[in-house]
Amino acid sequence: LTELDGLDELPLRERIYQSILRLTGVPPAPAGELFVVFATNRPDVLDKALTRAGRIDKPIAFDIPDKGSRQAIIEGYLSKVAHNSIDTDLLAESTMGATPAQLEAAIQTEAVKLATFDGHDKISQKDIEDGIYDTVFGVAQPISQWDPEQKKQVAAHEAGHALMVHLEHKKHRI
Repeated sequence: LTELDGLDELPLRERIYQSILRLTGVPPAPAGELFVVFATNRPDVLDKALTRAGRIDKPIAFDIPDKGSRQAIIEGYLSKVAHNSIDTDLLAESTMGATPAQLEAAIQTEAVKLATFDGHDKISQKDIEDGIYDTVFGVAQPISQWDPEQKKQVAAHEAGHALMVHLEHKKHRI
């Protein structure tokens, strides 16, 4: 924060240079602008000093993409990898709530990895779907293949989330 204060002040070297320019009749160059962009998925934990007026005070929110946007994002990422025929409409339909970063990871990382492990030179619909399950939904393997202990652990974990929401967000209860 100490660095954010005083951005309008020129360093001594620059002030001397500007004075020399003025004395010689050369118009000084316009002061440069500083444009800083920060990104967070947790704006609730930002230090209030950062968001005071004149500092980082212009929030720009991006919503999760709708189906048409997801389809365009998927097509964009597919254009960068070798692939077989892919039903992008089906993928867009089945990825509601996915962020562009999750879609990118599912296609360009997970699907490529899965295709490579299977010895294929192009990714397939199944590779992408499996990549989406792993990346977007956090499921490395279908639930039907889990052993009973895994199911019990995940159920307990998710029950913890439900309990905390129930206790902490009373006004949002259904």
